[in-house]
Amino acid sequence: MSFKRILFVDDEMLLRMAMVPGLEEAGYVVDEAGTGKRALEIFRAAYAGISCAVIDIGLPDMKGDSLVGEFRKLSPHLGIVLATGYGDAELVRAFSADPGVRVVAKPYFTEDLLAAIASVGLVIPPAAETERPAIGPA
Repeated sequence: MSFKRILFVDDEMLLRMAMVPGLEEAGYVVDEAGTGKRALEIFRAAYAGISCAVIDIGLPDMKGDSLVGEFRKLSPHLGIVLATGYGDAELVRAFSADPGVRVVAKPYFTEDLLAAIASVGLVIPPAAETERPAIGPA
């Protein structure tokens, strides 16, 4: 059974609590991580099933763009949405040539995030295809 699974990586628990339900309501299966280390653990265990990663650029234990590099080693065509609260024009330029990466500015709304996910090639799946395989706690 196929489904669209997103890895949502942000150290701000309140942001995860606000965004994850909206993504799930839109039909996505969402795994979440609060650190780069935990995101790597989840991704290494399940990268073949993850279609898109939403990554905060300012994680406490590693830069989000470094995490992109690690993810792309395992899954070169993974859709990536980078979130920044710094208005980072250099970051936008660095990824502007990659059609699989979008940069969104914080704060953002669920609709903004859904549009960014769609722009990296991930479409909303039918609800029947969103079963979550077990991988452990976030």
